[in-house]
Order: sequence, then C-alpha cells, then structure tokens
Amino acid sequence: MKSKIKNSVFLSFIYIHLITVFTKLMSLFVKQDGKLIVFASFSGRQISDSPLAIYNIIRNDPSFKDYRLVWLISRSLNKNADQLGIVHARFGGLKHWYWLIKAKYWVSNSSIDRFVPIKFKNTVYFNTWHGTPWKIIGPEEKNISPLVRNWYKKVCFDYLTLNGEYDCSVFKNVFPNTKDYLKIGLPRNYLLKKTVKSTEIKSFFEKYNLDNNKKTVLYAPTFRDYSVANDLAYLSKKELELIADKYNLLIRSHYNDSFKSSKKFHNVSAENINILFHIADFMISDYSSIMFDFAITNKPVISIAKDFDLYSRNRGFFFDEKKMPFPILKKFEFNAIQKQFSIAPKNVENFIGFLNPKLGVKKIKSILSGKSFKKRSN
Repeated sequence: MKSKIKNSVFLSFIYIHLITVFTKLMSLFVKQDGKLIVFASFSGRQISDSPLAIYNIIRNDPSFKDYRLVWLISRSLNKNADQLGIVHARFGGLKHWYWLIKAKYWVSNSSIDRFVPIKFKNTVYFNTWHGTPWKIIGPEEKNISPLVRNWYKKVCFDYLTLNGEYDCSVFKNVFPNTKDYLKIGLPRNYLLKKTVKSTEIKSFFEKYNLDNNKKTVLYAPTFRDYSVANDLAYLSKKELELIADKYNLLIRSHYNDSFKSSKKFHNVSAENINILFHIADFMISDYSSIMFDFAITNKPVISIAKDFDLYSRNRGFFFDEKKMPFPILKKFEFNAIQKQFSIAPKNVENFIGFLNPKLGVKKIKSILSGKSFKKRSN
C-alpha cells in the first residue's frame, strides 16, 4: 500500500491532504513544548548519523537538562533504544504526529514528516541531510516517486547543514525553500577530529575476529533504484573474498540494502560510522556520498563503478567523473585497486571545507536553545 501511495499522483495528493488536515486539527488540542526536541535518522530506520551526534551534544550539556529528547524509530529498534535509555515512539504511528506537533524542534537527516511537507506554528526544522551527493538527488531524479518529488519541492527547512562550497550550489536547488544554510559541516563528522580510544578499537577487532596484522578495507556502496543483477552493480562474493584474503573486509550497506556476512567478511552497517572510519585504512565505494566524509581522514578512497554507464543513464550525476577527487575504476582489477590504496585523496576542500566542530557545536546549541532563531526573526 505504501508503494502505491508513493507512486501514484492521485493517491499521493489524497495522502498529503489527509495528513495535513488531520495534523492541523490535532494541533488545536496539543500545546507546543518549547523544550522538546524530536529526532529521526533515515526516516526512523536507524539511531545514527548527524541526528545522533546532535542528540549527544544536547544530552551531555547541563544547560539542556530541562529539555525532553524523543526519537522516532521503527519497531525493530525498540530494544536497542531501551538499552541506550532513549525515549522513543514508533515512526509513522499516531504518536509520531503527536510528538511532531508537540515539539518545537525537529532534527533529522532525511524526512521526519513522512514526505508530507508540513510544519506547525513556531516549529524549527533542523535538517543535516546525510552526505555530499555526486549522484543526482532531489526533484530532478529520474526514477523518483510523485510523493517524494513533491516533498523535495515544498519542504521548508529552517536550517540545513552544508559540507563545502559544492554543497551550497547543489542544495539550494534540491531544497529551494530552505531558510538558512549552515556552513558548519556535517555534525556526524565532528568526532573524526577526535582520537578513538585504543580500548574501543581493540574491542571492535575482537568482536569481529579481525587480524591485527592486516590492513582494513571498508566497502560502502550506495543503493540502486533500478533493476540490475547484484554482481553487475556491487562487488560479487568472489571479488569480496579476494579482497578479504589480503585485508580485513568490513561492509557498510546503504539503509535500503543489506549484505550477508560470511566467514571472510563482516556486515558492520549497525556500527558507529566514526569507529569504522578510524579503523579502516582504505575505503571502496561506488557513487555514495560517504566517500567525501571518509576523505576527511586523508585516507585512500576508490570508486569501483562496474555499472557506471547504466547508473549514469538511470540516475545521473551532478558533475563529470573527471572532476571527482577520487580514482574511478569501471571494472574490478585487484592489482589496480591495491595500487590506488597508496594514494591519498586530493583537492577535496571544495567538498568538505566547512567542517568546523567548535563553531558547529556552538551554532547547534544556540539554535536548539532558541537564541539563534529569535535573533534571525527580529
């Protein structure tokens, strides 16, 4: 049913208007709480990424001790949230809308509003998005559903974080109704400037039985929104095992995808991305924005794009492959991959030049305490 609604212009129209009317009526009976912040990551699929980084910034600050922090998550995350001591409600349930109406602040890295571009009086919508895109995103996507296309065109963020000058040029077209673009980098990357405890690394190696004498490769491909055989898009099991024979191989899949672990490699998609970045010596991806984040570590990044022509036709790119600051291999060649592992990324400042943890934390606290918003409204 969800798929039918998303892909039908008529059903999308009905869905948007029903939710809009329902929430507007509900808002007449729910008083907004100026000290309530609601979080969601990847539309409730995870407790992660920049929303989690912001949650930890706020939770650990005594000046926010009177604030209530609520996560909107899928049912499958309930146990994990309980273990972390997180207050939560089901993403998409009735309480989802109650908390959105009740909260003054929304923090998300995608759609917290179920692709219904609504906001309530005095709501502050803080969005971090989830990466610097090479692939086309937004209303210009070729295979996008009517519901999502409408959301891109009409959603109104009060604040959207940016990684670099390139982000500025892209997101002003992707989210044209955004009120304020923050040049502070992605909050999830602030911890990359900090050292990870040796005990955490040791614990990770023991958990996955990794070899201390091997270098570690992180494979992080993106999602395909068109039909293609897995081995023609992603690295095949044989290719993965070839890498795993020489390196510790970790796989972080897109939240719309999944990879099964084997005796030779491990799916670590549920692990903290900052830990993965610190542990990995190299990254292999394809078209994912995660490449730009990993470049902050100044470690080698390679794009293996076996279905480049097909992806280009079906999804498209914001800029020519020749402008990519990372090498692109259009077929799997193990020797060529190993050769590229010795080369650090170059000329990435245009993509990640805004990263400023000190300024970013200060700005985030100012916004979520109401200070920045009051100043901007005057």
